[in-house]
Amino acid sequence: MPDIVSRRFVEDDKEELNDLYNLVAGRSRTIEQFEWEWLQTPEGWGSMWLIIDKDQEKIIGHHGLIPIRLSYFGRAILGGKTENTVMHPQYRGKGIYYPFEVKFLQEAKERFQLNYTVSGVAEQGRVRLKLGYGVAGDYTRYVKFYKISQVNEILASFLMEKVEKKCIRFLLSGLTRVFSTASFIFFLRKGLIDGNIKLEKVENIKLIAEKWNRFWDRNRTYFGITVDRNSKYLKWRIFDNPSLKYTFFLARKQGEIVGCAITMKKKGKLGMIVDIVAKNNDEIIFNSIIRETEYKLKEEGAYLVMFNTLLSNNSLNRFLRRNGFISFSNILKILMNFINHKGSVFMVKALDTTIEKEKVFNPSNWYYTNIFSEGQFD
Repeated sequence: MPDIVSRRFVEDDKEELNDLYNLVAGRSRTIEQFEWEWLQTPEGWGSMWLIIDKDQEKIIGHHGLIPIRLSYFGRAILGGKTENTVMHPQYRGKGIYYPFEVKFLQEAKERFQLNYTVSGVAEQGRVRLKLGYGVAGDYTRYVKFYKISQVNEILASFLMEKVEKKCIRFLLSGLTRVFSTASFIFFLRKGLIDGNIKLEKVENIKLIAEKWNRFWDRNRTYFGITVDRNSKYLKWRIFDNPSLKYTFFLARKQGEIVGCAITMKKKGKLGMIVDIVAKNNDEIIFNSIIRETEYKLKEEGAYLVMFNTLLSNNSLNRFLRRNGFISFSNILKILMNFINHKGSVFMVKALDTTIEKEKVFNPSNWYYTNIFSEGQFD
C-alpha cells in the first residue's frame, strides 16, 4: 500500500495540479484560467487540499472550495463552492479518497459558513451525502422559443444524443412533437411592463461600482439566499472571466438604477440570461428587464433563450413562467428515467450553527441563477 498523505496547496503546485485536473476531466484548462478561478477571487485564494503519494512524490488527488460571498436573507456569509474534486484514475476505487474529505470538511469549518455543490451527481454526490450534505433542489432550465419548428429541432437533437434505440426514439419524437405544439401558446405570454425602464450596456464595472454597491446593499434582503452581487464579485465573475464572454446590462428608470441583466451567447442561435436582478424583487420591474433582455438577444440572432434555476414556486420561477418561459423539467425527468440517466442536483451543508437547515434545504429560499457557477455554460 502506498504512503498517502494530504497537505495544503502552495503556488508551486499549480502546474502539476492543473495537469491532473485536465487528465481526469478531459479538458485543457490553462494556467491563466486556473489562477483566475482559484487564486484571484475577491475573497482570496480558494481552499485547496492535495492528496499526495509520498512514494511517487506526486499529486494524486485534490479537493477544493472556491470562496463565494453569499447573502443569507441579507446577512453576509462566506460560502465554499466544492470544485475540482479529482483522483488520479490509478488510485480510484481503493477507498483512499473519502477519509481525506472527512478531514478537509472539518478544516473547512474554520473559514466557511456554508458549503455547496452545484453538480451533485454520481460518486461525488454519494460522497457528499455521506458527509452530511443535503439536496437543496433540482435544477430546471426555462426556455423560450420564438418559432415552433425550433422546439421540435431542439427536442429531436436531445433524443438523438440520449436515446440509442431507433424504435424508442421514434415513439418519443412523436410525443415530443405533440407536446411542443400544445405548449407553444405558453411562449406567447407576457407580463406587465414599465416602459420607462431601459437597459444600457456596461463595459467596465468600475464606472458604476459605487452606485451599484449602494443599490445592491439596499436590495439584497429581497432575494433570500443568493450570491452577494457586489461590484468586486461581478468584476471577477463576469468582467474578468478568461473562459467566457458575457454582456452586462444595467437597468435604469429615469436615471435611477433598478436592476441588471447578464447574458451570453452560445453557438450563434442560442442565448442565455445568466442573471437578472430587479429592484425590491418587483415583478413589473423584472418583466421590463427580461423583455428588454430578450430584445437584445434576438437582435444578436438568438432564436432560443434559456434561464437556469432551481425548480420551485418562488418568485423567480413564477416571474419566468408569466413571461412565457417554460420548464421542460417534468418531461425531461420522464425521458431521463426512461433511459436510466440521473440528473444533477444542488447540494448544501451548513457549517455555521446559526444557519437553519430547514431554510437552506428549501429551494424556494434560493434565488439561484447561473451566476452561482463560476464559469460553466451547461
